[in-house]
Amino acid sequence: AGPEEAAGAVEASGPEEASGPEEAAETSAAQEAMEWSAQGGQDVSAVVSAAEAAMRASGDPSSMRATLDGAILEWEDIVRESGSEASERSEMEEKVVELYLAYAQLERSLRQFKQAAKVYDTATQSTVAASSARFWLEYAGFALDRKKTDTARDLYAQGIRSVQAESAAPLWDALVALARDAFGAAEADLDFVRRWVYPDEYRD
Repeated sequence: AGPEEAAGAVEASGPEEASGPEEAAETSAAQEAMEWSAQGGQDVSAVVSAAEAAMRASGDPSSMRATLDGAILEWEDIVRESGSEASERSEMEEKVVELYLAYAQLERSLRQFKQAAKVYDTATQSTVAASSARFWLEYAGFALDRKKTDTARDLYAQGIRSVQAESAAPLWDALVALARDAFGAAEADLDFVRRWVYPDEYRD
């Protein structure tokens, strides 16, 4: 069932059930998880659990999104404030990327595909997420799942320009595989893919 049906089910339960101990416990769990995160225990699973609990308690996916959006903003602030501490910054960057991907996957599990696309699109504007090859691979994979091959090609290409050169190999490999599916293995080598994706830069 989609989130609209879930919301209807909560509304139909009536005020007595909405204020029952089970729902109060879910609200409390969401608050506790976010407080723990704010105190420095940045854990993706805890934030996702808090978001899911918030949605169950309210019957509204917007409460889930508010929880996740707030955590992402907070965690990106931590990355910016980490300064020259390379190891700390790298670990936090990975958590930000993982949270964006978990957010999008949660929307997909609710069959809210437009909302999932919105999460991915927002992440492209994040200097943290956009520098991750894993992010671009998953975003392009989402496009392929939706049968949008041209979009996937463009996302791989955008990812190659966004990540460090030494991190781009998986994206080039994915582009080669995509080209071979479209044009055949014999024709789609790396030079072909470069011309296919960047025609203005790689001419015959």
